[in-house]
Amino acid sequence: PAGSLVTLSRTDGEGSYVPVGRSYDGSDWEAVAGPHARWNYGCINFSTPKRCSIDLPADADAAEPAHRLAIYDASLGERDAAARFLERATFGPTRALLDGWNYTDTSAAARFVHDQIYKEPPSLHTHYHNRRAYAREGQTRILGPHPCEPNSFWRRYAFDASEVGRYVAASTVVVGNETGYVLSVGGHTRTVLSGPIMYYPDRQHWFGKNQKEGPIDMDREYYICTVLSVDGSAYVDDFDVPRTFSLIIPGVGCKEIVGGNPEVRLDPRYVSEDSVQLLDVPAEAPLITLRGNASGELLLHRAPLADPRCADIPEQGAAPVFARLPGGRAAVQDVVG
Repeated sequence: PAGSLVTLSRTDGEGSYVPVGRSYDGSDWEAVAGPHARWNYGCINFSTPKRCSIDLPADADAAEPAHRLAIYDASLGERDAAARFLERATFGPTRALLDGWNYTDTSAAARFVHDQIYKEPPSLHTHYHNRRAYAREGQTRILGPHPCEPNSFWRRYAFDASEVGRYVAASTVVVGNETGYVLSVGGHTRTVLSGPIMYYPDRQHWFGKNQKEGPIDMDREYYICTVLSVDGSAYVDDFDVPRTFSLIIPGVGCKEIVGGNPEVRLDPRYVSEDSVQLLDVPAEAPLITLRGNASGELLLHRAPLADPRCADIPEQGAAPVFARLPGGRAAVQDVVG
């Protein structure tokens, strides 16, 4: 019957019962795990009421094998039934969800599933994890979703490996007798170079590390073909040549850039502070350099930032967020995921 559990067991005559079948909530009979899992229950679904039958086998070890049929009431109240459904359909029900459940609507469960698929944003574990974990270190680290929260990560290098396939725009800025070169991605400034970009013509560098070509045109876009997530000054090959940042040079191909992945520099002569999201990190801030890299390429900030501009910065917006570090250095927030 509906709302009940019916079990079939057999005894060996000594008081021990072994389950051999079950039917719950009016469903067909089915075998259960154990020594009798191969028993077959013949059910006629088109009969009214439905009927199931089985020929109970004889037991060679008992002269008169006995079977026991037991019925247990398993009916649930409306709230318990809704909770059981939500335990199966979600990561677990909440009191607020149960309090707001429409118990008079027989299609409430179907309506809930439809809304979860078509109206609600996905609550993915991976999305939650990626916003709070730092996988590049080989272990889980807490990452505040907002740059002003505690345990935020910052990096000294301008480009990340996830940006391979994007375009970097170079632009020349002349102020009086001085010239700077601004690199941007998606319309957002990444860094300022003191000189134009040069590149290595031969990947093998058999003729010496000083063989360079360029400069390239510093007023056009270039396709990013290689990025290593590390400061270019901290990673070199056997020929002392940084291999951390490559661009496709028209007519030449994908070439490694002299100096590698550039560090973050926001020279106020060429980049207005009003055009970027810039926070100040005080000298006494609990700033930790990770990986023991002398260039300070990866930083962890342990405390919240008290900069009043924090309120104007959206949570993980499209534009990068920069930090002005003690000593005149700069960093950009390292967002993973």
